[in-house]
Amino acid sequence: MELRNRALILDNNPINSELLVEILEQINIDSKVLYSAEDLFDVIEQESYDVIFLDVMMPFMNGYEVLEALSKNPVSQNIPVIFLSALSETKNIVKGLELGCYDYITTPYCIEELQAKIKNILKLKRLQDERDCFIETLTHDLKTPVRSEIRAMELLLEGHFGELKSTQVEVLEEILNSSNYMFFMLDSILSKYKFDQNKIKLIPVRFSINSLVQDCVQELRVLFETKKQNVNICSENTSDEVNADYLAIKRTVINLLSNAIKFSKENATIEIRIFDTDEDIKISFVDRGKGIDSQDISNIFEYKKENCRKFRQVGSGLGLYISQKIIGMHGGQINVKSKKGEGSNFTISLPKKKVHLPKEAVLL
Repeated sequence: MELRNRALILDNNPINSELLVEILEQINIDSKVLYSAEDLFDVIEQESYDVIFLDVMMPFMNGYEVLEALSKNPVSQNIPVIFLSALSETKNIVKGLELGCYDYITTPYCIEELQAKIKNILKLKRLQDERDCFIETLTHDLKTPVRSEIRAMELLLEGHFGELKSTQVEVLEEILNSSNYMFFMLDSILSKYKFDQNKIKLIPVRFSINSLVQDCVQELRVLFETKKQNVNICSENTSDEVNADYLAIKRTVINLLSNAIKFSKENATIEIRIFDTDEDIKISFVDRGKGIDSQDISNIFEYKKENCRKFRQVGSGLGLYISQKIIGMHGGQINVKSKKGEGSNFTISLPKKKVHLPKEAVLL
C-alpha cells in the first residue's frame, strides 16, 4: 500500500481550502482543514503532518504569527510551511521567507506548478530527515565500540592484564587520548543534531558547583599535565548550589576547560574562578593562550564549517555551540572577553533561583 503524505490547511476561506484539498488529492496527499488557529496546536499534538499550508489573512492570529508559533513548538518546528496568499507585495513575500516558510505562493496560481513545488518540498524534507537519521544512527552506534576500546585500554594501563613496559604505557596512553577525543567528537556531533531538533531534554537536580568543577579538573588532569600546565581553582562564592541538569553543566565546564588547555602553551597556568552575585553563580575560565580575533568574537558560539578550516581542526566550534545551547536552556548566559595574543576569559552565569526547564528540554 502506498504511503500518503498528510497536509494541514489553515485558511478561513472555505472556497480556497476546498480547492486546495482537491489539488492535493490529485498528488496523493490527504488533507485536514482548519478555519482558524484556535485549535491548531491541539491538532498537531494529536496527529502528524508532512506539510502545512497557511493563509496570511486570518482572524485571531495572522499567518506570520502562526508561523512564528509553529517554529517555536518542538512538535511542529520541522514541518515545512507554505504560504498561499493573495498578498503579492514583495515585502509580504520577503517577510514570510525570513520567518522560515519553505515557499510563498501568491494566488491565483498555476495548479501544475503548485503541485510540482509541493512534491519537491516533500522530497527535500524526506532527504533531510533521512540524512539526519543516518548521522544520528551512525554517531550513536559508533560510540559503543569506542567506549569499549577506551575501557579496555584503561584496564591495560591499570595493570589488570600484567605489568607493562614504559614504552608500551606511552603508546597506550597516546591511543587512549585519541580514543577519548574521538568519543568526545562523536558525542558532540550527536548532541548538536539533538539540540537542532529539540531532542535534548534536561533533568534539574540540586548540586554543588564547586564539587562539579573539581571533578571536571580531575577528569582532564592527563591533558594539562601532559602539557605541564597548572589549573588553579579560586572559589569566592558564598552560594554553592544550583538547580540544573548535572550532566549538561558538566559537559559545558569540560568543553570550556578543554579549550583553555588546548589553546594554552606548555607550562601555562589556567585559572578557574567561581563567584556569585545576588542572582547568579558564575564560573570563569581564564587562559593565557593565543586569544581570539576581534572579528570572530561576535559569532564565536555559532557552529560554522569554515571554522573547521580556519582552525584546522575537525568539529572546531562544536563545543562552544553546544555549551551556549545548554546554558541558554537553563536561563543563563555565557560570555567571552579576549584579546589576540593575550588569552581569553569565558564566563558562565547560572541563575540561583530554581529554573523551570521546558518540558521538551532529559539529556539523551
